[in-house]
Amino acid sequence: MKASGYILMAAVLIPLSAAADVPDAAKPIVEAIKTKYPELKTYCALDDATRRKEVFAATSALAQQGKIKGDPMAIGPEAGAAMRAECEKLAQSK
Repeated sequence: MKASGYILMAAVLIPLSAAADVPDAAKPIVEAIKTKYPELKTYCALDDATRRKEVFAATSALAQQGKIKGDPMAIGPEAGAAMRAECEKLAQSK
């Protein structure tokens, strides 16, 4: 279980500037979250811990299905950073 805590913490440490473009490997995770939350504002209204759990859950599910190419421990944080950037953009557009 400590490994999953590491993944969640790693998602916090990626700077927002790193999320300007979603890396190809992280796109399935971002797409899965956007499918679950078609209204992005609903996802962005979640607290940080819940958003990290959502990214972790999507990353885990896609990794188990073999839909992620590469290391999920590296790709999950990239997807989390991309989603944070999306929420920042949404907040700035208000």
